[in-house]
Parts: sequence; C-alpha cells; structure tokens
Amino acid sequence: MLSNPWFPRTEIPAAIAQLTHLQSLDLSSNEITEIPAAIAQLTHLQVLNLSKNQIKEIPVAIGQLTSRQYLDLNNNPLNPILKIAYDKGLDELQAYLKSIEQPEQREELYEAKLVLVGEGGVGKTTLLKALTGKEPQKDEATTHGVSIEVQALHLPHPQKKDIAIKLNAWDFGGQEVYRVTHQFFFSKRSIYLLVWEPRRGVQQCQVEDWLKLLRLRVGDGGRVIIISTY
Repeated sequence: MLSNPWFPRTEIPAAIAQLTHLQSLDLSSNEITEIPAAIAQLTHLQVLNLSKNQIKEIPVAIGQLTSRQYLDLNNNPLNPILKIAYDKGLDELQAYLKSIEQPEQREELYEAKLVLVGEGGVGKTTLLKALTGKEPQKDEATTHGVSIEVQALHLPHPQKKDIAIKLNAWDFGGQEVYRVTHQFFFSKRSIYLLVWEPRRGVQQCQVEDWLKLLRLRVGDGGRVIIISTY
C-alpha cells in the first residue's frame, strides 16, 4: 500500500508504473489535476483513492485495470458526463471509458447539466420540484452544499423525433461559504437558472455578482436564464 507518498502533490509521476505489485494507492486530499496513462501498468492495483483533488478527466487506460475493486473520485470537478458515469458505478464508468477508446461503439448520449444558482432561500429547490412535477414542501429546507438529481427532466429533442433530452439537475446551496467550492463545478456546456426573489431586491439577491461569477467561470457564451420567484 502507498499512501500520500513523497512526490509533489500536484502530479503523479509516470515512474509510479514501476511499482507493478502495488495493490493499494491512496492519493486523496492533494491538488492533482491529471492521471498518467502509465498507471494502467499497475496490473495488481485493487484500490485507487483519488478523492479530494482537482481532476476533471481520467485516462481511458484506467479501464484496463482489471484487478481494480475500488475507485474513489469523489470531491473532484469531474466533467459532467464522466461524473454521471462514475456515480452509476464501476461497470458504467468502464463502459464510458471503452466508448471513448472505441468510437465506433459509442452511443450518443442526449443529456445536459441544469444548474440552479442564486442566494440561499430564494426558492431554487421549490422551483426544481415544480419543474419536475413534485409537490414542494411548505417550509422547504435550505440546501446545504449541492443536491444532484440525475435525469430530473426529460425534454423533447428539437430536431430528432422520439428522442428525449435528459437534464441532470444540480441544485447549489446559495450560502456564501459554498461559493468558492461550487464554482469549480461550473462548466461551459451547462444551462444555468439564476434564481432571485423580487421582494428581496436585485442587490440583496446579488444578481449581478452571480452573473459576474458565471461569466468568470464559463465565459461570455454561458447559457443563463434569470428567473424571479414569489
């Protein structure tokens, strides 16, 4: 077993592939952004903990680790499609990696990320329940952190008949303490619902600040819909 070893915590050296008999590798709670493809040479590796890093993508080669029994990628800013595959389990993740390696076997995935942002208590969770046909609670609890609902909405494809686009909803808590962390999960290929409450006013709901934050993270091409609640 190797746990938080001696090399710099921002990267994994390719030389790690020389540890061919390694069975457990714990690199959690670092600032690692990339995983070298050479890690696939650790053919005896059963446990790989990469949680709490800055990883967005993983190499296709990880799917070749046939001895792998446990892979932890939690608390990483994974790309949305990779995140969905990972959340569904190792078999789904391996199928996703295989589809990248063999494009001819790839299936089109009609899914998108729907992100609800705004100050705490403006009604983001209630709005999401209304959109998904669920009955909102009279005193809806404030969301802390983030609540993710896979395939929350199904919308008809605008061009392809009999095809539904599945929206995976990310309901972010609006408390200021979460904003530094949340922005790492913002991506260009998402739809944003910026929710505010007119009775509290534009300034108190910090609508302009939220727009600036989104523009900073996703650029001017971000798709943002501003919604007022009552």
